[in-house]
Amino acid sequence: METIKHNGHTINFDEEREEWWTTIKSDEGQETVSDPSLKKMREYIDKLQKKTFKRIPIFVSINRYRSGTEIEYLPRYREATITSVSPNGNAYYVEKGRKNSSKEGLRYCYLYEDTPENREAIAHYEKCAKEAHDASLRERDAQKKIKLIDGNKLFKSIYGRDL
Repeated sequence: METIKHNGHTINFDEEREEWWTTIKSDEGQETVSDPSLKKMREYIDKLQKKTFKRIPIFVSINRYRSGTEIEYLPRYREATITSVSPNGNAYYVEKGRKNSSKEGLRYCYLYEDTPENREAIAHYEKCAKEAHDASLRERDAQKKIKLIDGNKLFKSIYGRDL
């Protein structure tokens, strides 16, 4: 019996049947697959190895520098989709409404699951953050109404000359 290794699978040749066979293990159990062509057996195994990636909806945290002078509130979390994961541990994602992808390392990542609980928590966070932003704008506007003392005028009234 001839045996060949291909991508971690053992392919055996059955001389009586004149065909190649291998056993494939899956979540449902195991299955024996056979074909007279070794090339087709290798292609079958390669197809198993190339599992199609299912896109994953997520949220990303946009760490913008906020100076406090923005008139409009800028949300911190954006909807995105993970489009692929590389063997070296990076996730590639595309933000909703954008065309270019971004990369995030998975070891210490800031990608958030798109779950009903997270949607609720993010909506609550954004509501609180927007209220705080609006309050800081009102505070800034109120502070602008407070009149400063004219230091030169005060100095001149005491010493009779300009600063």
